[in-house]
Order: sequence, then C-alpha cells, then structure tokens
Amino acid sequence: MFAQDLALFLRSRDHQVTVYCQTADEEIMHEDTWNGIRRVLIPAGMDYVGTMLFDWKSISHALHEKGVALTLGYNTGVFNLPFRFGIGSTL
Repeated sequence: MFAQDLALFLRSRDHQVTVYCQTADEEIMHEDTWNGIRRVLIPAGMDYVGTMLFDWKSISHALHEKGVALTLGYNTGVFNLPFRFGIGSTL
C-alpha cells in the first residue's frame, strides 16, 4: 500500500514514475500504465526464490533507465550495489 500511495503522490507532483511489479511465472514481461504511472510487470514466481529473482530482474532493468531509483525492499539490497558505484544510466 505504501508503494502505491507514494507512486500516486509523486505522480500528482508531475514526476514520471515507474513501478516494478512481480507477477507469476507463466506471464511474460510487459509494461502498462495505471493512473499515469508506468508499470513494468516482471514474471518471477511468487515464492521467496521468485522474490529474489524479481529483485534481480527489476534492478537489471532499472540500470538502463534514467532518473532516481528508490528501492522499498531490503532483503536483496546487495543487488543495488551497481547503483551505489555509479553503474548504469545517469540523470
């Protein structure tokens, strides 16, 4: 719920917002728009292994995007090291 509220708040302040969403394995990666927010839906399964895979895929995708990345989870925070060391796109 926090991620949804934050995304809507930022969008209401005219920020471009992208949210990564975890989906079941049988789907394919795709994008859509919800209330002016870009969603990237990433198939990874819904168990703990799927969550780690989702985090990895999300970070890998975000490295090619411009802007600021805000990660709300912390269990796989090590995947964010490329951002810390300036690897990937810049503003």
